[in-house]
Amino acid sequence: MIKVSIAIPVYNVSKYVEKSLRSALDQDFQEKYEIILVDDCGTDDSMMVVDRVIASHARGNIVRIIRHEKNMGLGPARNTAINNANGLYIFFLDSDDWISQDCLSVLYKKAVETKADAVVGSVERVEDETLRQLGQNQYPDTVVCHNGAGVWMVNHKPDMHIEVWNKLFRTEFLRKNRICFVHRIFEDYYFDFRFRASAQTIAFCSEKTLFYNIRQNSILTTLKATKGSDESVKTFCEILRYLQEMLVNEYSSIMDVYDLYFQRVIWVFENFARYQYSEDQWKYIKEHVKGFCSVIPNISALHSSRNKFIYKRIAQNESLDLFYKVNRQYFKLDKWKKRIGMLRQVEPMYVLGRVKNKIEWLLLGGKKKAEQFAYQRGLNQQHCYDFPAESNGWKKLNRSPVYGNELTGTIFDPFVMNYGDSFLMVASERKSGNLISLHSKDGVRWSRPSTILHGVKNSWETVVNRACVINVCGTWHLWYTGQNNGKGCIGHLTSNNLRQFKRPATSKPILSPTLKAEGRSVMNPCVLWDEQKRVFRMWYAAGENYEPDAIFYAESIDGDKWEKFDRPVLTKIESREWELYKVGGCDVKLLADGSYIMYYIGYQNLDVARICFATSKDGLEWCRSENNLCIAPSKDSWDAHACYKPAVVIKENKELMWYNGRKNNCEYIGLAVKEKNEYKV
Repeated sequence: MIKVSIAIPVYNVSKYVEKSLRSALDQDFQEKYEIILVDDCGTDDSMMVVDRVIASHARGNIVRIIRHEKNMGLGPARNTAINNANGLYIFFLDSDDWISQDCLSVLYKKAVETKADAVVGSVERVEDETLRQLGQNQYPDTVVCHNGAGVWMVNHKPDMHIEVWNKLFRTEFLRKNRICFVHRIFEDYYFDFRFRASAQTIAFCSEKTLFYNIRQNSILTTLKATKGSDESVKTFCEILRYLQEMLVNEYSSIMDVYDLYFQRVIWVFENFARYQYSEDQWKYIKEHVKGFCSVIPNISALHSSRNKFIYKRIAQNESLDLFYKVNRQYFKLDKWKKRIGMLRQVEPMYVLGRVKNKIEWLLLGGKKKAEQFAYQRGLNQQHCYDFPAESNGWKKLNRSPVYGNELTGTIFDPFVMNYGDSFLMVASERKSGNLISLHSKDGVRWSRPSTILHGVKNSWETVVNRACVINVCGTWHLWYTGQNNGKGCIGHLTSNNLRQFKRPATSKPILSPTLKAEGRSVMNPCVLWDEQKRVFRMWYAAGENYEPDAIFYAESIDGDKWEKFDRPVLTKIESREWELYKVGGCDVKLLADGSYIMYYIGYQNLDVARICFATSKDGLEWCRSENNLCIAPSKDSWDAHACYKPAVVIKENKELMWYNGRKNNCEYIGLAVKEKNEYKV
């Protein structure tokens, strides 16, 4: 019984075929094997070389020559070999490559031991003539057993090259699953998809068993040199159609199959971009390349970040032009990898604050976590400019911060109020972890800061920030956020002079995350005094420590003991991209007619934030207009990556909004202005 058939198509390879054929004849394989040589009607003397080798070699009798009546191409030549193979296994060897002496011994032994549908050997890529090594496909000795084993490997290790060379296939497996080649060129796409989806067991060998010869006059380089051919145009379009049919009709239930499909779609599109096509060819392509996203049920069917990134942005407009634009955007993310080194040079505590907390830093490995954080931030920030920087009448002032610079470091989450004939700002200072206060006559030029509240080391309020200040009956009340070890709570202090708030000997938070929906932190208190009901009303953010997830509500008679509303009063809206991920820190204003308006942070993702707007008759049920965006990042500006925490003052016929903007790791305070609206609530 013949154990292995080696298939060698021959077409215009007189320079290489002798080395290839002799490597197949010189195997140390002890079992019976055959060589099927397919003459694909070349125009050179390749077959004369073949005849000479067969006549002179001791094993020449194991070679069978099958001649085509006309040139059919590499794919059909391989099909001829499959149809005529007598071996239990079949190995495809291109006539310009060669194999190691133990190739069949290594691969066949692995196939028998593992009962694999295919065995994949490692490959060394060499340069034509010089034999200089140009790369390799080095695989671990492993066996993958899985339904659709090859598909599963797309998102797991190891994955394998798409080409059929250096794979030993079980012949009956190919025939039973109708795995074949349907095109003359780019023939591996269809074959590989069916093979991956049908295979249950694939084994890998670490031994290098094939030497792949990279030469200048191969099919691919010839296509590239002669520009895109009509055949390549039609082949690529057919490949996409065949992949869609296989996906829908046969393989839709296989895990990760949509990632494999979309990966192949991307490869086809990259080939469209690689070759130079005429206007008529491009017209044909655009007419026939359709529906490449519609066969994917939804974005959750994909797992690869690149696939998700592209799919999300082109699913509603499946055009080649948009694909190329989005694909370029994705690869621009590479520049963010270079910024990873910047994080390593930042003070450790700053980095710790950005990767949730110190415990995670120690447990998960600081550098690795920082790299993941930097890369994900870069990925997120591709969406900074999805929407206008100014909306609904808001205009940014001077396109520059009104407070904060390289000397102050990050200043964030401002609170601003009228104070006599000037403005009072209470802001958070990153480098000290303290709350500072500033004064201004015009809201643009601010006084030197003074610290009004320090953090307390090794307590629930090691760092203090995100404050709100109001005056009730001559007493100043300060509610603020205290943070430590990845948890946030809200504290309350009073003062007679607004210069400094002193803590009692045993300071405790007045609001902690006790509801399941509140997650691990409560923060960003915004408090109003309801004179009619004689109660304090608080809107606060809760959820993750970086960043919160939703806005909650509570009431108190004395400002210390609070009764919480049992559910959030404002949550994300997934149908609106500018707030589909989270909502956070807000500023609520009571209007003369007894209704309320709220400015708050809407997060498109963890790192892209904008300022949004809502109205309410009672402060509990909030209504958002169809387009409720106010302020968003401005390209090439100090607030280029996010706009956070609004603080609004309504004065005469204007609304003034202070907010903290971010570019990279720097956050400062800016100002926007709007002509006052007559709100209909």
